[in-house]
Amino acid sequence: MSDGFRRYLEAWQKDFRASQAILKKKHPLEDKRFLSVDEQADLLMQDIATLRRKLNAAGQEFVAARERLNEARALRWQVFQRKRLSQDEERLRQAAANLGEILRYLFEYILYRLGLTTHPPAVLELPVPDEREQAKRAVLHARHDMLAVLVDKDSCRDLLKEYAREAEQKRRKIILDWYADHQPVRHAAEQRLEQLRDVWQPPASVSKATKASITAHKRRGDLPAALKALEQDRSRGEMVPHPLPNSQRLSPAPSP
Repeated sequence: MSDGFRRYLEAWQKDFRASQAILKKKHPLEDKRFLSVDEQADLLMQDIATLRRKLNAAGQEFVAARERLNEARALRWQVFQRKRLSQDEERLRQAAANLGEILRYLFEYILYRLGLTTHPPAVLELPVPDEREQAKRAVLHARHDMLAVLVDKDSCRDLLKEYAREAEQKRRKIILDWYADHQPVRHAAEQRLEQLRDVWQPPASVSKATKASITAHKRRGDLPAALKALEQDRSRGEMVPHPLPNSQRLSPAPSP
């Protein structure tokens, strides 16, 4: 094998492998194995069992604090009532803040575990500091309906399944969007492979002169020149007019 053809062969193989690598590339999510929706829900139910127990206990503390406050409001002795009201109102505020904080963490943890968000939940902070009580009570108010769902075992599992299906749809969209974004590069790689195959073994449609030119470039180790000769031959072929069908050919002008 001549040095020139060896250089040509090395360049051709490198170019061919590079184009193949582009077409073989997949989104990282395609290589990951995900459990079924039911399996994800069951596994996550086990994972959040302790958090759900904390949520349930905090909910009971909140209810008890609210009932105690209502009892204090019904007292007849105003002096004793004012003192107890102040204490019970503070207990209710703290219970509401703690409940809101657990609810916030559990909800964010579920979304993170299922891949619906890339941000892990902020650290669970109990008891809630005084300066953050109002914000945590606002969480409880905004997600009060979610509280009832998460506490109930069957409703919670159904919610996890719904989120797991939503996560599947999100992954599919991410993969489809990735392929759409990479389509121009993949299309260029497909065209490059076609050119490399044709220059390796020119098709019958290529002229003899061009084939001889390509062979000469190969011997000199000049892959770009061989590809250029092939492309020029194709361009000339595209410029050759195709014969018109009989029905569209011009008939001779009638004699006078």
